Amino acid sequence: MALAEDLKSLEEMREKGTLTSEEFAAAKSVAINGGHSVRGGVAPKKIGTSTVSKVVVGVLLLLLGVVWFASVDSPTHLLKSAAHMPMDLTNEVENVRVHSWRGVALTVPYTGSLTVSAQVERGNPIQMFLTDGSGVDKLKAGDRAATYIGAFYAPQARTFQHTERVNQGTYYLVLRDSSLGILSSSASDVSLKVQLAP
Repeated sequence: MALAEDLKSLEEMREKGTLTSEEFAAAKSVAINGGHSVRGGVAPKKIGTSTVSKVVVGVLLLLLGVVWFASVDSPTHLLKSAAHMPMDLTNEVENVRVHSWRGVALTVPYTGSLTVSAQVERGNPIQMFLTDGSGVDKLKAGDRAATYIGAFYAPQARTFQHTERVNQGTYYLVLRDSSLGILSSSASDVSLKVQLAP
């Protein structure tokens, strides 16, 4: 009798629109073949391992997408990189202590014209030059004669601006204060703006 009542209940729910034809067919199959009764008008559903795997993979892909999207500076930056549009690579003030150096990493997403503009806002004249990873490694090893790229070089300056074509890659703008600190400022603030154009 329970099966007949379950089928009647399912039929009524389908007629009222509570169940779709597919849900009705699935619930009827479960009631007849699985021996499960319908409680509260909803048939128990079995989830296969393939469905669970698909859900897990989907959630992981979604999480990876969120993490990747959050790691990108901005969607606008990504769009400009892909379309080779003019963009700012950095626009900040760097603090360089006396008798030290700082390397500002610049990721150039496409081959184009790189413009470096620097202004010492407060402090000592600064040596400025563009180099790559091997140049930074030389500086870390104590080599004072690090190589620089193109004409991106100022020996001791308060202002610097230069534009030159560079290839896609990672570069470092090195700001070096070789003052001894006796009659000079203990640190310098350098306003730095780097732009890339096709």
